[in-house]
Amino acid sequence: MNNKRQHKIKQFEEIEINETSKDTPSSRQQDSQSNEIDQTSNSIQNQEPDEKYDFNIIPMKVVALTIFLFLLGVVFIIFGLVFLIKNPNKFQQYISLLIVGSLMIIPGAYYSSLLIKFVKADSRSTQQKILNELPID
Repeated sequence: MNNKRQHKIKQFEEIEINETSKDTPSSRQQDSQSNEIDQTSNSIQNQEPDEKYDFNIIPMKVVALTIFLFLLGVVFIIFGLVFLIKNPNKFQQYISLLIVGSLMIIPGAYYSSLLIKFVKADSRSTQQKILNELPID
């Protein structure tokens, strides 16, 4: 009786060893999954990088407002400085031009720099991050 049990165990071990060397249904499934993963990774590697967004994706009102704020801020600062230099006695009248100009130039310069970064971005993901920061509805 002892021999039979040992023999059955040995047969079972042999069968188990033979099944592991052959393709079992579970190993076939794992192989097919690994093949799919390999094919996917190969297709990702062979795939061309995502095309960048066109500049047309940004609404023209955002671009126009950004440029308007920046340019008008620069104009107000220049006029404020010119008038201040010509008439230093009227300091209080021209300081408002400097304040309004600086308040306009700050967001104008910030969003203008974002637009320039958007155009010069290397990847679509970078452009998407920049688009998230822009005030687009």
